[in-house]
Order: sequence, then structure tokens, then C-alpha cells
Amino acid sequence: MDSLAILDQKYRRPLIKLWQAGQGDSKEAKELGEKQMELDQSLLRHLQKMMDRLGGFPGSSIVGNDGAKTALFILQHGPDSIQAIYLPMIRDAAGKGEISKSDFALYLDRYLMHRKQPQVYGSQITSKRITHPQTGDTIDSLMFWPIQDTTNIDSIRLWNGLGPLEEYLNTWGLSRWR
Repeated sequence: MDSLAILDQKYRRPLIKLWQAGQGDSKEAKELGEKQMELDQSLLRHLQKMMDRLGGFPGSSIVGNDGAKTALFILQHGPDSIQAIYLPMIRDAAGKGEISKSDFALYLDRYLMHRKQPQVYGSQITSKRITHPQTGDTIDSLMFWPIQDTTNIDSIRLWNGLGPLEEYLNTWGLSRWR
């Protein structure tokens, strides 16, 4: 699972750095994104074969905490049709302590975002193509995906092993206050 974890982040980490630097619409970012999508498909096929052999999700009792997190991320980075198939299995694994509550939160929020529904835990950032009003240039801009409960979000995040929302948003150069 260690080698799968490295591959899962191979192009994703430099891509995230480009987004955070405001270069998410650059040629380099697009190339990295395409490479990561191809790699994600390969990793997903590999994980599905592993899950077929195991007869279920490779939770922490089988592959350790880091291995379970890697398996979850691979599923999370798959298409939403795959996320839907495995959501009951992931929810069950979280209930049995086979994955952390915070990792389940990331998975559920991604699933909801792909379905155009508000997220629960406030873990998902996406991009939006905007047009500059004066120049007409289009750029990709980061945005925070809407959440269900804005009043209690920090309590919900804390209860599930996530830090305060504003701290998380700040790592992306975003704020809920501006």
C-alpha cells in the first residue's frame, strides 16, 4: 500500500501547489492533472482487484491505518459512480473503526460535491472558471464547496477529527469571511 500511496499523490501534490499559487489554469497544471487522472484510473483498477480478493475494504486491521487511508483516497479520487458503489462499504468501515472519522468525512464530502449537494464536513475545495469583467480573460479560481450547516461546522469538524474551518480554508488562500 505504501507504493500506491506514493503514486496516488505523484502529480497531485505539485498540482495542489500550483493551485495554491494561483496557477491552476496553467499549461503545467493541466498536464499534471491529465497525468494524475490516468494514474488514478490504474490505481483504482488495482485496488478493486485487491478488494475482490479480500472480499471487502482493506481496513486498518488488514493494511494498517496508512494503508486504509490510501485505499480510501484511491476510491475518493475515482469517478462518482465508483464512489457511490463503495459508500456503504466505507460508511461501514468507519463505523467499525477500520478508517478514521476524518477520512470518512473527506470521502462523504467528495461524494456529495460530485452530486452537486452541500457537503457536511467542509473538506472540499473546487475550481470555477470565471471571466474577468474588463479583459474578458478566463481563469480558474478556487472556491469552497457549500456546506449544509454553517452554524455548527466547527463543532462538526472537531467531533470528526478535523481542525477549524477557517484554518483549513486559509491553507488554500480562502476565507469564509471575505
